[in-house]
Amino acid sequence: MTHAVYIFKMNLRNSSYSKLFKIVIALLCFFILENRSNAQEVKVILSDAGKMYQPREQVFYLWDKGNNLTFEQVHYSPLKNGFIHAGKGAISFGISDDNLWFRIAVKNTIPQKQKEWFFEMAYPHFDSLEFYYQDTKGEWKKELTGDKTPFATRKVFNKHFVFPVYLPDTTTKIFYFHIGGEGSRQFPLYIESPKTFHEAQEEISMVYGGIFFGTILIMLLYNLFIFFSLRDKVYIYYVLTTASILFFYLGYTGYGFQFIWRTHYEWNAKIIPLAAMLTGISTIVFTKVFLDTKKYFNWIDKVYCAFIAAYILELCGCYFVSYAVALKAASLLACLSALLVLFSSYSIWFKGNKSAKFIAFAFTLYLLGIVLLNLNITGFVNRSFIVAHGMEIGTTIEMTLLSLALSDKYSRLKREKEEAQAELIRIQKETNEELEKKIERRTQKINQQKVELEESNKVKDKLLSIISHDLKGPLNSFQTLLSMMIKDELTKENINMYTSHLNNKLGLMINLVDNILNWVRTQMEGMKFDILKLNLKDIVKENIHLFSSQADLKKIRIIDEVSEDIFILGDKNVVRMVIRNLLANALKFTKNDGQIYIRANDAFGVVRVEVQDTGIGIPSEKIKLLFTDAHFTSPDTNHNAGTGIGLLLCKEFLSKTGGEIWVESEVDKGSSFRFTLPTAKE
Repeated sequence: MTHAVYIFKMNLRNSSYSKLFKIVIALLCFFILENRSNAQEVKVILSDAGKMYQPREQVFYLWDKGNNLTFEQVHYSPLKNGFIHAGKGAISFGISDDNLWFRIAVKNTIPQKQKEWFFEMAYPHFDSLEFYYQDTKGEWKKELTGDKTPFATRKVFNKHFVFPVYLPDTTTKIFYFHIGGEGSRQFPLYIESPKTFHEAQEEISMVYGGIFFGTILIMLLYNLFIFFSLRDKVYIYYVLTTASILFFYLGYTGYGFQFIWRTHYEWNAKIIPLAAMLTGISTIVFTKVFLDTKKYFNWIDKVYCAFIAAYILELCGCYFVSYAVALKAASLLACLSALLVLFSSYSIWFKGNKSAKFIAFAFTLYLLGIVLLNLNITGFVNRSFIVAHGMEIGTTIEMTLLSLALSDKYSRLKREKEEAQAELIRIQKETNEELEKKIERRTQKINQQKVELEESNKVKDKLLSIISHDLKGPLNSFQTLLSMMIKDELTKENINMYTSHLNNKLGLMINLVDNILNWVRTQMEGMKFDILKLNLKDIVKENIHLFSSQADLKKIRIIDEVSEDIFILGDKNVVRMVIRNLLANALKFTKNDGQIYIRANDAFGVVRVEVQDTGIGIPSEKIKLLFTDAHFTSPDTNHNAGTGIGLLLCKEFLSKTGGEIWVESEVDKGSSFRFTLPTAKE
């Protein structure tokens, strides 16, 4: 036999067609072997009802670059031979807008034991997913689903897309999947019996619902309780981070669509990038506050602020860009944020902040999971258990470490507090040595206050003397008028004369009593002011109306030049009292047919109010005595004396509410009283 083969080879070598013959033989062998290989690999053989099958080597795919291929073209046309073998690894092509077709052949070798199977696409965020299969009559049917389709249309109540398939014999069946819309292009298909599927779902639900989501909720509520107890803002930032992570996982795993917003399927279009952005910004803010980045590295703190601004811009633009752009932007920023947190936490740890080591360890694992997940979504890393669930594992470890970090932080603060108390004792000891000097200084201060109190008592005595005199005069006039009325001694001329005189006296007395009450209240209760935003125009109108009748008697025009849009910060009662006193004085010291102007202007954060009259003016030697206890009386145009207490109260009250008052005057030309208060912009 060996000799015969040798002779055949020698004859073939000497033949002129030996080379061509070799090529033909090689090609035939290749196609025969390839067909045999494909015949063994293209089918998914279902031989165990308790097994979960994950086809990879049996999957073929076809890109639809124009997004216009129909099923008939894909199945019946020459395109059928254009499918590409997916290979042995996980099937993930990253984010794309191009449609993708998948083909798979399945053979059920145990139809007597198991005829019903579930095809589970274990990724909940396909915009459009079409499943093509043949019914019992051999006719092709299509089942349409996706996360933009109402959840109630799904045949199996599950977060993933599950298609019931009936395989009653051992005939090889061909199935097609068409993925459209936007998003990640991957093919995480599982084939399993209904029993195996439900057992796996119970296990997954226990892991996610009972352990993972339960842990997140417990830590969220626990730290929220601590926040309400301690009122430390770092806890609320941690709570917001945890809530954002919870929101992200509800969207990413599909549980949110399954149980919470199942009727609002349009939310799923942006759920992953939106939740990723919220998680990123809350994580950045929490880390910035916890690490106190500004204390250690001012430039790192500025980088954190830049990332916060970038996340805000991403959030604002999320609904104005495509899903692919939003997801890629969120993924990129999440990876960069991971690097920033890792770098800053380690740097601050080396600077001496021991609490930063917990952040470093926690976010090393957590952010590694985020990076792997984003790399998987974008197609750079194939899907595996660690890739798919690395962030959940990292999140659980992170929460434990961050709890330790917060505990360590407050232990450190407690130690610092004890050290501060020790320092305080030392300071108190030094303070005791200077106690005699302080007592001496306080004694001097008390003596000074005694002098001021004596001066105040003198002022009070002088005020009481003036008050008794100024109240007694109008009351005597009233008594005289009443006596004459009783005796029926009044003539028409006397009535007109006394009425005008008493009206003037009554106005003076009312203003005096009002000022006395204000002064007494400050002496009895102390200074209590309610600073509010006030419209100056309203208060001016109110006071002009108050004095309108008195102005009409003297034919004096009160001209209001105050703008409607001027607002001040002050106590309403104080502003009323000041304007009322200035108007009352202007009316008293302005002759008949005169004018009074009220003006106001707003400049450099201060409103200046002016009450100007064309009255008799004030001599320069008396201007210095205004607003003091050295001058209380001055005759008006009717030779009636006022108390002067109103101006003293005006100065005192304005000084307590951030204002001041002064006067400019010339004899026989009039006076201009001005006061200021802080402006209040709208």
